[in-house]
Amino acid sequence: MKILFSLSEATETIRHNKFRTFLTMLGMNIGVGAIIAIIAIGLMARTSIMEGVGELGAALIIVQPEYKSYDDQERPLRLAPEDGTNLARLFPEETVLPYLQGSADTSARGLTNGEQVFGVGEDYNLVWNRELEAGRFFDPEDHHLRRKVAVIGSRIARKYFGTGEAVGETLRVGAQVYTVVGVLNERGRETMNDGTGDTTIYLPLETYQSFFNHGWYGRPYLNYLLIRVENMDRINEIVSKTEIYLFSRYGFKNGEPRFRVSKSQDDINTFNKVFDVITLVISLIAGLSLLVSGMGIMNIMLVAITERTREIGIRKSLGARRRDILEQFLIEAVIICLLGGGIGVILGMLVSFLVALSQSWNYLVPLFSVAAGLGVSLVIGLFFGIYPAMRAARMDPITALSRD
Repeated sequence: MKILFSLSEATETIRHNKFRTFLTMLGMNIGVGAIIAIIAIGLMARTSIMEGVGELGAALIIVQPEYKSYDDQERPLRLAPEDGTNLARLFPEETVLPYLQGSADTSARGLTNGEQVFGVGEDYNLVWNRELEAGRFFDPEDHHLRRKVAVIGSRIARKYFGTGEAVGETLRVGAQVYTVVGVLNERGRETMNDGTGDTTIYLPLETYQSFFNHGWYGRPYLNYLLIRVENMDRINEIVSKTEIYLFSRYGFKNGEPRFRVSKSQDDINTFNKVFDVITLVISLIAGLSLLVSGMGIMNIMLVAITERTREIGIRKSLGARRRDILEQFLIEAVIICLLGGGIGVILGMLVSFLVALSQSWNYLVPLFSVAAGLGVSLVIGLFFGIYPAMRAARMDPITALSRD
């Protein structure tokens, strides 16, 4: 019953000092909200990337120019189309996918806009396992005959053709007109800037080379290559053999290899390390906010004790024990912290929801982050509330009653 009375007293005090309580809780709101948001955003970002990689069913190796080998004003050497053919022969059990990448003015039904355009090899769908909303993907004849056909992302289809049937419609890309033969299902994200999102136009690789002026030092080129590895035990072996092939064909530049061969897992590990550092830094900043908030709570409680000195004296003269006074002020500090922590949790969940909405991520907030936010609030309330509460409890009733 005494605890219920103390709760009632603490709630009444907070109710009569709303603005002061709000200012006291502000640091707690920001600190807890930041912790909840950064944990949730980190989890959603990692989940999105891992889902994208998981769709492959195998590991990826990426071959691309090593830009750091060149001076700022130099053009990096690019892969040649025959590199894709040679690597496919070198690794007959794996899938080698060449890429060309660029952008072009695109128009249809009176709408013109700049869009991302990718030229992809025959095995694109063997690597990415993309499902079609309508139509078909490229067949071997589309590549060999260099047909002017296109497969488009779902958002491109809606942008240029509305809710109607896009398959069979024509789309001007650059100076050429292409027939849409397929529309891909909505994906909502790209795993690693690979053109697998919903705002990409795909052309057969040979068609892209024919109608876009893609010459590099007088020869056609590729932006990069992907190698899908079926047997994970061979991934390091394939990376090593690919590097040897590239070194023997292109040599070095300024003491560095001209091309970089990396595993998709390496990129994910790098991302995780960077995000861990960002999470740590933001968490430390949020921790400082919580520390400042705790000091503010202690200061406000000391002020409250000074204002309520006569009240403490009256209660003690009527038989209240030190424990009762300690309990009342400690509960008051804890309620303020839990209120601040609860509002912080709501703010953190709201921020993470808005981020998830803007990035088309699945909304995830781990329960442990909510529990941690409220737990930290409780600990701060107890830690920074104990000194003011003990000071009030030790107050001499005669001295307290004699004060104005």
